[in-house]
Amino acid sequence: MKILLILLTLISFNSYSLEWNLVYQDDTYNYKLFADDKNFTTFHPAAPGTPKITRIQKHENLDIIVINMGDMGTQCLVLIQNAFIFDKKKGKFLGEFPFQRIKKEGSSKSCNTEKVVWKYNKNKIEIVDKNTDSKYSVDF
Repeated sequence: MKILLILLTLISFNSYSLEWNLVYQDDTYNYKLFADDKNFTTFHPAAPGTPKITRIQKHENLDIIVINMGDMGTQCLVLIQNAFIFDKKKGKFLGEFPFQRIKKEGSSKSCNTEKVVWKYNKNKIEIVDKNTDSKYSVDF
């Protein structure tokens, strides 16, 4: 009985510890963000360059996977970071959202980037990106 209880405990913890990976799919010019064959999404990069997972924020019911999407601009060079929100309870992605815009060294002094604001509420995330005049509301 103890062994059964330990196995059930390990299985329940395992469902909350997804390991995220990123793979280029050259036949479609898209990337696949995945933990396994069941938990994945595909996307087209928002900027030139090779996307890279930079961090994963693990919450009780959500994983927020932050990806460097590449640099955009000429005189105002900005690193684009987007985040994918995965609902662990429902086992599905809730979408791709702006996470951060970082002004790169060497950019024009007149180059201004606004911070992307994420507000976490009990069962909702509100995102405001003044760089693109976009607002998002994510219920989970």
